[in-house]
Amino acid sequence: MHSLRNKIVIYFTTLVISVIAITLLSVFNKSKELAYKNIQEELQVGARVLKEKLLSRQVLLQSAGNAISKDFYFQQLLISALEEEEENQSLATALLNQQKRADADISMVFDEEGQLIVGGQTELFENWELSKDVFVNQLSDKPDLVLVMYDNKAFQLVISPIKAPLTIGWLGLGYAIDETFVNYIKQITNLEISLLLGQSTTNKTISATTLTDNEALAFLDESSWKSYRGSPDIFVVSRKEYLSYSQVYELVSSGSVQFVFQRDIQKALVDFETLTALVTFIAVVSIFLAVAGAFSISSSITRPITELVQIAKRIGAGEYSLSINIKDKGETGELAKEFRTMQSQVAEREEKINYLAFHDAFTGLPNRNHFEQYIIDLIAEDSKSTSFVLVAVCIDRLREINDTLGHDAGDELVKQVGEKLQTLEGCGSCSIIGNDQFFIIFPDHTESDIDLISQRILVLSNESVKVKNVALDVHIRAGATIYPSHSEKTQTLMQYADIAVGVSEIKNTFFSIYAPSSNQNSIERLALMSELRSAIGRDELTLYYQPKLDLKTSVVTHVECLVRWIHPEQGFVNPDQFIPYAEQTGSIRALTRWVVETAISQHAKWLKLGWDIKVAVNISTVDLLDPKLPIFITETLERYSVPASALVLEITESAVMSDPEKAMETIDHFSCSGFKLSIDDYGTGYSSMTQLKRLNVDELKIDRSFVMDLPNNKEDEIIVRSTIDLGHNMGLSVVAEGIESQEAMDVLREWGCDLAQGYHISRPAPEEQINEWLSNCPYEIVTTTKPSQNNASSS
Repeated sequence: MHSLRNKIVIYFTTLVISVIAITLLSVFNKSKELAYKNIQEELQVGARVLKEKLLSRQVLLQSAGNAISKDFYFQQLLISALEEEEENQSLATALLNQQKRADADISMVFDEEGQLIVGGQTELFENWELSKDVFVNQLSDKPDLVLVMYDNKAFQLVISPIKAPLTIGWLGLGYAIDETFVNYIKQITNLEISLLLGQSTTNKTISATTLTDNEALAFLDESSWKSYRGSPDIFVVSRKEYLSYSQVYELVSSGSVQFVFQRDIQKALVDFETLTALVTFIAVVSIFLAVAGAFSISSSITRPITELVQIAKRIGAGEYSLSINIKDKGETGELAKEFRTMQSQVAEREEKINYLAFHDAFTGLPNRNHFEQYIIDLIAEDSKSTSFVLVAVCIDRLREINDTLGHDAGDELVKQVGEKLQTLEGCGSCSIIGNDQFFIIFPDHTESDIDLISQRILVLSNESVKVKNVALDVHIRAGATIYPSHSEKTQTLMQYADIAVGVSEIKNTFFSIYAPSSNQNSIERLALMSELRSAIGRDELTLYYQPKLDLKTSVVTHVECLVRWIHPEQGFVNPDQFIPYAEQTGSIRALTRWVVETAISQHAKWLKLGWDIKVAVNISTVDLLDPKLPIFITETLERYSVPASALVLEITESAVMSDPEKAMETIDHFSCSGFKLSIDDYGTGYSSMTQLKRLNVDELKIDRSFVMDLPNNKEDEIIVRSTIDLGHNMGLSVVAEGIESQEAMDVLREWGCDLAQGYHISRPAPEEQINEWLSNCPYEIVTTTKPSQNNASSS
């Protein structure tokens, strides 16, 4: 579809079709416009013909009426009829004879008051009556046309006064406007004519028409809401389109006579459609010839190009021995010549690229691609029985050699070592992976062959290598892994071999074999650590709150804030799985700041509820040595309008012991800023009494390991009770965590412990659950006024 030939054909075909289409459209529109204009002129001519016919009949009637009204004999008969009613028959006979002479359709005689005396067709005019007002005021003006309606029929009427010498009556002569009349007009104009009668423009009946009965009924439905006055209009009757035009004449008394002229549009456009069909035929033939011509021309142009395209595809597929036999002397011939040159050059370059793809550019040794392909081929040969040993070999002190003798000497050393490794007995492949690292595959070897392999490598490493006339001792370390015992994945095997080399370096040995216990940094754990920082922004972290109970007053005064990670794929991640590694990677800073801000904002929410519950946040070793953390906490407290006394910072003994001087400096800064400080997990570290006395803290927190078994463990009782006494003697409050029974809580209360925390009081819970617990717990909640005023049940 996108070939050059198709584009040429499509372009010229589109061009021809567009030109012809525009021409056809112009001819069609102009012809149709002229056709409609001709129809409109025909309709208007028909209306004029009708009017002229009515006027000519008016003249004839007036002449006949004047002659009859002046006839003496006729006047005498009228006088007799007026005096004696029995003479009406003679008058009627005379009137009928006069009607026939005038070739009129109706005749009648009225008395002076407009009362009908006799009619030429008595049964037609039994109830006809015209008032004197009609004669005097309307007919005396001698209108051009006088039209009347009687019994749903239209008549053209002429009224002549009968004088002897005064007016003694009126003579009426008229022509019927009926089917005969409209058919006569149709013969002259070739138009369909319908005569509509009615007292209003929207309620009319058809008195006469040249349409068929069905068409007449449909037309009547249409005309019941259209007056057809003014410009021509289109309406559809029996699936035929008519262009209509009307003339309306007012009746003498009331109502109107409407002549509607209609022209069948389809018949009128027959000649036009014939012309259109002829032009369309010419257009189709032209398009066909244009397409054929374009196809022929484009084929002659694109045929050699198509051949070259196919050749290019085959060259791209790796066929470089093709014969190009295009002998055109023009541009296509030049293109074919260049193709032949390109073919040979591509063959040379691909050979070089293939070599470089599987060999190191500096040493010429097989590279990682060669190594991975070798493993794939090795496994594919016999996947069920294949077993091999993968050995990673690293050269020590290569950088020292580069610095001393130059990088070219280092490359030469690596090359010679690689060539020697390739000669090892049982070596299937030796590939260089890094600047100083090789991977060696020993096919059909198992774990029982490890010692033999290590001995072979050891022998090789004892041989010196001569570089730039300098004999160099080669110091190498090696690590081995086994397929498929350790893994069936190439990348994993490479990783395990690297780990084994690392173990050799740590243990300062020559050779190590991979052991699962040596893999301290799993891929999953590393991936989890990389996600921790972004997890903060994705709202995957949440704070759980565990209440602390004042044992003296039974009032909940504090909560400890514990971070939880709900991973979208792994679900709940234990804090022990990510917090230690967050400290190692530096992510702990962002994590601590998130915890601090969330805890402070939660305290601000509780203040609005009337709860003055202090929040305790754990500070790690990294945080304790961060000079920017106190500034961040102070700014956060100010932003949420929370006092510094509402925040308790819990610091572990181990954090203080990592750098006591720096830790105490930071602790003093926190204390001066108004923060409450607590030594967490007291009793599990190695702090001395001297250091504890130097720390500017407010609280000791006894580790759960000493509290959980109270009061069943006498040794724990001694430690806990001593710690409580020690804390109080030093002016510190004491918190016991890990309370799991009422008995343990009662013992701690008896010993004077200040605060208690544990599952017996409440498990850690997220915001919604802890709020519900606080609202319904059996203890009082410390409030912004007095604790006794805010019983938990009413909070």
